[in-house]
Amino acid sequence: MNLRSVVITGVLALSVPVLAACGGLVEPTASPPAAVEGEQAGAAATEAATAVETTASEAAGVETPQPAGFSWTAWVANGMDDSLSVVDLATGQELARIPVGMNPHILTTSPDGSILYVVNAGGHDRDPNAHAEEAASQATPDPHGHGGNGADTAPSAEAGKADEDKADSSMDQPDGTSYSLWAIDAASGQVLVQVPVGMGPTHPIASADGSRVYVTNTDEGSVTVIDTATWGVVTTISDLPEPHDGALTPDGRLLYLATAGTSTLTVVDTESFAVIKTIPVGNKPRGLVAGGVNGELAYVTNKGDGTLSIVDIPNGTVQMTVPVGAGAHAVRLSPDGETAYVSLSQEDAVALVDVQSGQVRRTLAVGATPEQLDLSGDGRWLVVSNNGDATLSIIDLAQETLVATVAVGAGAYGVQMTSVAYAGSTPMALPDLPKNADGYRDLSVEQLAAAMEAKDFVLVNVHIPYEGELPNTDLFIPYNEIGANLDKLSAPDAPIVLYCRSGRMSTAAAEVLVAAGYTNIYELDGGFNAWQAAGYELVSQ
Repeated sequence: MNLRSVVITGVLALSVPVLAACGGLVEPTASPPAAVEGEQAGAAATEAATAVETTASEAAGVETPQPAGFSWTAWVANGMDDSLSVVDLATGQELARIPVGMNPHILTTSPDGSILYVVNAGGHDRDPNAHAEEAASQATPDPHGHGGNGADTAPSAEAGKADEDKADSSMDQPDGTSYSLWAIDAASGQVLVQVPVGMGPTHPIASADGSRVYVTNTDEGSVTVIDTATWGVVTTISDLPEPHDGALTPDGRLLYLATAGTSTLTVVDTESFAVIKTIPVGNKPRGLVAGGVNGELAYVTNKGDGTLSIVDIPNGTVQMTVPVGAGAHAVRLSPDGETAYVSLSQEDAVALVDVQSGQVRRTLAVGATPEQLDLSGDGRWLVVSNNGDATLSIIDLAQETLVATVAVGAGAYGVQMTSVAYAGSTPMALPDLPKNADGYRDLSVEQLAAAMEAKDFVLVNVHIPYEGELPNTDLFIPYNEIGANLDKLSAPDAPIVLYCRSGRMSTAAAEVLVAAGYTNIYELDGGFNAWQAAGYELVSQ
């Protein structure tokens, strides 16, 4: 898998120099960058008295030592770059940039952190100015959850029409690279599987037992339910009004969804897949996290009015509405349940909310247009992806200090932490994928590229006329002559990878071999057209 060079604009304050990704030394900074002072925009923020602070320790330039055994990796989805950045928090290095599908959006992991789930959103919000009109229409919120000038900001018919137009404007069609969930090995970066989902997917939600992943299809108004044992789709839950983020209760019985189309929190029973409750929240909810001992609370960010709703699920009521700031988007909850962290995409900041008092006790400046954020499992580190300037902000929550800014790919959007160290690309065998209905395995470009170094298979070009080939191709056999050339192939149970230009001829050849008793056939999705489109070379004899 090709890994591109990276640029680092900041590193964690360490007592020794660290190696940069390019191999050079980066000298340690004298002290962590202090949080930038400023005022939180909006009357709501003023009333909550949330001016950005600088602590005495920051002013004195106190360095933050790394805790013993510190090891966290942050993954960033670069929507305009069609890639994932892998960042080592201990050094502030971007270790790798891994190609994925079209417009990777939001990330999550399996419960043990070993598998990364990425949603490829296709045409959804692909335009970097996709939120410009929305931002312009959102006047400064007041403390009562209304827009500027005291006007209600409930969803309008025009807003609904705009959302429909956004979905209709997508130029791509559902396939393995767009409108899909990819599972990626967090240690190696190898793509394990691709699962097609609905139109305009945004958020993956993994169950606590690892058995399911739920994907919200925002443009389609549905949720795709995926069984991770088979990677098959269990069902699609329909008639959900613009679902964005979501969360499961610890027992997995209930799924909470931020349904922006009706400005509600929707509760779904995960056994019957029926909607059992809808609870009105603020305008245009986006982020959601579950809290409480048994998931009885939900914290919902409302981007349309700059608030955080704290919801009592059993009673179906909003306990508290907290004005947090313009562009309230993603939310995470501290391990002790006392602090909510909210990204403010229109203020270039993160709000730290005391959920007991309902007050924003501090705001930290980050990069431009922060969309998503995530917490390390120990609650020590907060990472923020900044869509506007393609950076990752790293915050030490022990001192509530911004300690590093790392350059990542264009359109930085989703971000996810894992304790699994990234070991880099290592020789991989062909993945043991499930067979399709025709008896062979569909192989992605990324999966083939990862297996090329180890190469324990026969690679066969079946395209006619000859128009070039992949590196390390073993045989050229016209697709319509494959049945007459079985003697040139490996044993019937040995792995064989077939490809052509687009996939039509290799599909026909695969079907012939399956019918002839071959049991380990792979066919390259998209052929060498897809191989070249992913940035890999084609050679000629």
